[in-house]
Amino acid sequence: MTSPGKRRKKKKFYRTPGGKTREKRFKTKKPKAKDMINGETLEGVKAQKGGAKSKKRPSAPFAGILSSKNRTLVIEEAVKVKQGIKKIEEVDLSIRRLVESALAKIE
Repeated sequence: MTSPGKRRKKKKFYRTPGGKTREKRFKTKKPKAKDMINGETLEGVKAQKGGAKSKKRPSAPFAGILSSKNRTLVIEEAVKVKQGIKKIEEVDLSIRRLVESALAKIE
């Protein structure tokens, strides 16, 4: 029976110069962190490979979740809602939940 450590690994078959088929097992890579709104890859954020998530992301608001461009957009929308320039119903549905959490952090 295969050991548990090998069962979790991906395998690839290759042929040796002597004509025998062997298999090579290797670890899978962790996915890169992606932006929550448009899915682009976040730079400077480590893959979530064990350990606490708070130690692996920067300490800025929405860091490790949003890119800087989208983070600015969400915070600007939250400020507009707080100042009464815009209603929460007028905010785009894709970012409304993030705007609501930003409002909770502002207050």
